[in-house]
Amino acid sequence: MLTEFPSPHMMDFWDAINRLKEIRLKLFFEKVTVSTKSWGVIPDEIDTEIADWLNISTFDKINWLRKIFSEKADIWVLCDNYNFWENHLIAHWARNYKIPTIYMAERTYWKCRQFTGVKSWRNPLYSFVKQITVPLIIRHFDALACYGGWACEQYNKLNSGSYIFPTEYYVNLDTLRKINRTKKNPDDVVVIGLCGALIPRKGFQYILSNLNLIKSFDNWEIRIAGSGYFGTELKAIIPDNFKPKVKFLGKISNEKMPEFWSEIDILLFPSLFDGWGMVVLEALSAGVPVISGDNVGAAREYIKNGCNGEVRKVDKNFIQALLPLLDNPEKLNILSINARKSVENYSPEIGASNFIKHIKIISKRINTKKVIVKK
Repeated sequence: MLTEFPSPHMMDFWDAINRLKEIRLKLFFEKVTVSTKSWGVIPDEIDTEIADWLNISTFDKINWLRKIFSEKADIWVLCDNYNFWENHLIAHWARNYKIPTIYMAERTYWKCRQFTGVKSWRNPLYSFVKQITVPLIIRHFDALACYGGWACEQYNKLNSGSYIFPTEYYVNLDTLRKINRTKKNPDDVVVIGLCGALIPRKGFQYILSNLNLIKSFDNWEIRIAGSGYFGTELKAIIPDNFKPKVKFLGKISNEKMPEFWSEIDILLFPSLFDGWGMVVLEALSAGVPVISGDNVGAAREYIKNGCNGEVRKVDKNFIQALLPLLDNPEKLNILSINARKSVENYSPEIGASNFIKHIKIISKRINTKKVIVKK
C-alpha cells in the first residue's frame, strides 16, 4: 500500500488487515507528517518504508517508486489524491505487469473551491476541468474502494469500468464507547457541541449567526472544539447577548477528546461538504446524537432522522432542528442510546474482513481476464 502519510483515520484499519493470517502487508509512506496535522503512531508490527518525499528530487522520487514497485506484490492499494502523478505512474506500471491496483476514493465535490470564501473566475474553470479529468484518471485503476455508499454512487455514475466497492475510514473507538452518559432531566442545560477546523466549509457560521432562532430557550450552551483562521470571524458574528453562552475551546488533543464528548449532549455538524466526516462516527460512538449537513458521507451512511439525529440542508434554519430538544431535553436519552446502537458493527476488524473479501473478488476478475487473453 502506498500513501502520502500515516493518517490516524487509517492506521487502525491497516493494523487490523496486517493481523489477518492470509495477508502480508507492506506500507510505503512518502513522509511521516505534515506541519499542519498531527498523525497517529505506526504500529511496530507493520512492515513500513518511509521516503523523505519533501526533500528529494523528482528523479529520486521516480527511482524510489521504481524500487518499491520491484517488491513482489499480488495487489497494490493507493490511498492518496488521484491528481498526484505518482499514483498514475504506479497504476501504469501495475497494469503493464497485470498487477491489480485499487484506489481508495472519497466522494469528490467539483465546486469545493467555493468553500474558501474567495470568488474567482478560476472556480468554474476548475469545476469543468475536474469533471472532465476525474473519469479519465480513475480508469487507470482496476478497482475503487469508495468511502461509503454515497461515494460509490458518484463513481458508478462516472462509468469508469472499474470494480467499485464500499469501505470506510476505520478507527478504534472503544474508548469513546466506554464513556458513561448521565440521563437528561427536563430542567437540564443542553450542551451543544461543534467540532472541526474553523474554516468556512465546516459551516459553523450558519449556527453562530442565527442563534436568535433559539432565543426563546435559555437552557443551552455551545462548546466549540477546533482551531483555524476563520475563528476570529466566527467570534465576531455571534450576537453580543449570546457570547457568554458560546465557548471556544481551541484544538483538543486526541487524548482529551473523550472528556469533550462526555460533556456534549448533541453534536451540530453543519459541514457544507465532507467526503466522509470522521467526527460523526466519534460522536455516535460516544452516545452523542448528531444533526448533520446533507453533504457528509458518514452522516448519510449512519444517521437516521429521528432515531440517532438528523440529516438536513445547511442554511440559516439549520439550528431550528434543536427546538424540540430544547423544549424537552429528555428526548436526548433515547437518541443517545440509538446513537451507540447505530455504530455497533463499526470496527477496524469488520472493515478489514470486508476489504479482503473484495480483494479476493478483484483478483479472480484479473485472473479470468488473463485466461481469456491466453485463449
